[in-house]
Parts: sequence; structure tokens; C-alpha cells
Amino acid sequence: MWPLVNGQVTASTTVSGIPDPAYGCGKSFVGAYRCGRGPDKGVSASAEAGGKVISFDCSTESVQCHGKLEIDDSGNITLYDGNGRSLWQSNTNNVGLPVPAFKADRGKYGRNYMVQGETLAPGEFIGSPSGNCRMVVRVDGNDITLGVEYSYLGCGEPASPTDAEGSYGMAGNSPGNYGLYQMRVVSRGALGWPLFISDEGAIYTVPDDLQSPGDQYLRVPGNYDSGGNDISQAPGRSAADCIPVCTGDPDCAGFVFNQKAGQCFLKNKAMYPEGVRTPNDQGAIYIRAKKVDSDNSCPKETKQVDQVTITDMPYGGVFQSDQKCLMAKYIEPQQKLVEEKYKQLVAASQTLKGDMSQLSSSGDKLDQALLRNIQATEDHVKEYSRLRGQRVKVENQVVSSSGQEDDSHLDLISQSNHYLLFTLAAILAVGAGIKASS
Repeated sequence: MWPLVNGQVTASTTVSGIPDPAYGCGKSFVGAYRCGRGPDKGVSASAEAGGKVISFDCSTESVQCHGKLEIDDSGNITLYDGNGRSLWQSNTNNVGLPVPAFKADRGKYGRNYMVQGETLAPGEFIGSPSGNCRMVVRVDGNDITLGVEYSYLGCGEPASPTDAEGSYGMAGNSPGNYGLYQMRVVSRGALGWPLFISDEGAIYTVPDDLQSPGDQYLRVPGNYDSGGNDISQAPGRSAADCIPVCTGDPDCAGFVFNQKAGQCFLKNKAMYPEGVRTPNDQGAIYIRAKKVDSDNSCPKETKQVDQVTITDMPYGGVFQSDQKCLMAKYIEPQQKLVEEKYKQLVAASQTLKGDMSQLSSSGDKLDQALLRNIQATEDHVKEYSRLRGQRVKVENQVVSSSGQEDDSHLDLISQSNHYLLFTLAAILAVGAGIKASS
């Protein structure tokens, strides 16, 4: 999470890149970091922590670490801390003839000491002010040693021992004369090879299938050329001009920048450290660092560290693609719990979705049945209206027929009365006739 602050004395970064377990809820941030191999130090940000800047400070520890290893004209090597206090001395006092070629200003760093982070390769030296002794790294079989060498007058070659060391008469020719301490053998082939250093300080090797070409480059100390194995070349005023050209070619394993020629010589994977290097005052070797295809909680970019430091660390195993780093490693149990609860929530959501779908289907059926009932009711209302109209019409006809019947009865009664009168008159007339005739 904090790859940009590694190797810095003080640095700041923004809280970001952490999965949010509960959206909408403000969260604080608490973390820890370590200055070198010292105790853990805390860093925090109050809610809402996302996007806030947190600061790291190793200035106090840095003063204690930034020491130097110095050789003086007495032949004594002294290790000083950042405050100038003597931590260790070789207690050697053998010196030889002053040799201009081995004076401090002719050494690797142009002075009679080296500071933290600087290294000596085999054959390189740090000279005393007068050149009467020097710190040199020598290789004897599998042993790499740092020792004090000096020259004295003897039967050596070349003939001028005050200008250069001879083949004989060297103090270092006798075992033990320059063996201050021995270092573990480091492999040249490990240069440019990505290794993962855990929070506990263990080394994990990164397999080939987790490596990919990166866009960071490691400068090999000193001025060298790596002959052959060229892919192509391009003009450049500085090494910075070579970087985008190499980065754009997946087969480019690094390059050599020749300052005098103003050229970038792109190399394939057979370049140094797989191949050899040769001294060249105008040359500088840059090895293309690899990216690590790791879990998102782990840094992707590789950083340059000292091989001697790495050899002091225990081996942890092979790095895995799903291996957690930094805070993610410590919250992994909680993360698994959150993931399990999330799965349960998804399952409940699916069940609820199914119930809602079923309810929606039932609602659709009810809506369709209601529409059918409404349509049937409307049909019944229309039929009722039609029958009611017919009933009214029939009732009107019945009323008309009744009136006609009443009229017929009146006419019949009237005619009957008329006929009755005529009958009574006829009877009376007959009666009168009978009387008259008697």
C-alpha cells in the first residue's frame, strides 16, 4: 500500500486503494510502519479517512543509521554512526609506501570513506588520504573479503613500486593479513531478479509466471559496458532518453548508455548479469526491473536493495499470486467474514428477488382476473339496460291493451243497453197489442 515511502526518511501518502466494507459509513484509518529494524510506529487518520494525507517520519532513526566506514593513513578502519561516534575499529596499524594511484581521490568515491548505501565490488577500493593503504574487496574462491592492503618496497613488478602495486611484496599475499571479516557469497545472477521481502523480514522468491517486464530500471554501480546481445540502438542525450525506448520493447532486458557516443544500446536477456561486463569510462549499465503480478495489496514495482543485506535475511519460500501484504494480511480473517456475509446477503437477495417475481406474477394474474370481471360486469350492465328497455316497452304495450279493453267493455255495455231498451220496447208493444185485441 505504501511502496512510495520505502527508503525515504520522511514521506507522505494518501489513504486510498482499500476495499470499502460498508459504503456510506465514515471510517477512520490506523496503520503501522517501521524505520529500518526498529519498533513499529503508528500512523492514523480520523473519519472519513479516504483521501486524507498521512505522514511517515524516520528522521530520528535516520541520524543513527547514516554513518560511514573510513580508512585513515594509520591503516585503521573505523565505523561511525550518524552522530560521528565510533562504533567499531579494525585496530590495524600497518601501512606501506604512499602510492598516488591509491590515494583517496583516486578511489571509487573520490574520498577516504563510504557511507550507507554505497558498495564496493571486487577490484574497487577506498584509499587513505596519502594512498599508503586502502580498503579493497577481494574474491578468493567462494569467499569475498574486505581488507586493508598496502604496498612496500620489494622485488615486485612493475619496476616502480611507488606508482603501482607489484606482483610480489604485497601484504595481502599472506593469509590473514587483510581478512577483517568475511561476507556471504552473493550471486551475480540475482541482479535484477525480483524478490519479495515480507513484513517479518523473510525473503520469498518470485516464480517466472508472476513476472512481467516493468518500467523501472536499476543502475549498476560504476562505469561498465555489457558487450553483445544488442537488439537495437537509439540516440539519447542521457539515460532518461533510453528508458521509454526500452520500455516499449517487451524483449528489452535493459540497456547500456554510452555518454560519449550519445547512444542507447538496447540489450536482450543475455546481457549482464547473465553476460559479462567490461570497464568503460563512458558506459553505464541499466537493468530493467520486473513487475510482480501479485495481489492488489502488494506492491507491483520493484525497488533496488543491497544484495549483502538480502543474504542476511531468512528464506520464506515461493511467493504466491494470492499472497496478502501489509494491512490486507492482518485483516484477511475479517475480510473472509465480510465475504461470507456478502454471499449470504446475495443469497437472501436472490430469494427475495424470486419471491418478488412470484408476487409480481400473482399480481399480474389478479389484474387479469379483475379486468375480466370488470368486462363481464360491463356486459351484464349492458344486458340489464337492454332488458329493462324491453320491460318498459312491454309495460307500455300492456297499458295500451288494457285501455283498449276498457273501451271495448264500455261499447259493449252501451250496445247491450241499447239492445235491451229495444227489447223492452218490443215487449211493451206486444203487450199493448194483446190488450187491444182482447
